[in-house]
Amino acid sequence: LNGAEEWLAEAKFIRAYTYFALVKRYGGVPIIEAPQGIDEDLLVARSSHQDCVDFILKDLDDAIVDMSNKKVNGRANKYVAAAFKSRVALYAGSVARYGEAYMYTGESGTILTGIPASLANDYFRQSYEAANIVETGGYALHKGADKRQAFYEVFDKATSNAESIFIREYYPDQYVHSWDKMMSPEAWTGGYGGRYFVPLDWVELF
Repeated sequence: LNGAEEWLAEAKFIRAYTYFALVKRYGGVPIIEAPQGIDEDLLVARSSHQDCVDFILKDLDDAIVDMSNKKVNGRANKYVAAAFKSRVALYAGSVARYGEAYMYTGESGTILTGIPASLANDYFRQSYEAANIVETGGYALHKGADKRQAFYEVFDKATSNAESIFIREYYPDQYVHSWDKMMSPEAWTGGYGGRYFVPLDWVELF
């Protein structure tokens, strides 16, 4: 493979990753395959839930073929793409099998949320086949005699253990998160913290 093919494959993985973030929240979204010109109609209609999933899976199929098989923390490779494909296909199969109550068809006749039940087994098959690809990449559960310590090390040694498939790295001046700010007590963060834990004074009311 040449470098350009690998870069394009990685870009397709990123597009698939971003589209899935939208699709799992909203169902069908507009599919934009090429840059839009300033004079074009930018109000693109939503595609069906199924078409969006198939678009994502196609990008991941292309990524699996052309991406590097080398593991580099903070970047995807073909096994990461396969693992993600397995997840997307499992999601689609589950929507098809169990999501009938949430089927919604827009005024145009497009199924915006929901996937026909007849497609469930095909998506489950794709998920299984993609998972088999991941197993050939040298990934494995992190084990140890002390199971509690081993579970701790999955997170504490995430960058070096064989269980980590895709690692998102954070840099203070480039790519950051607000976890510490949201999790800290409100008094420490000027009223913004305390989002995900129950304060002691609230517990003591009971």
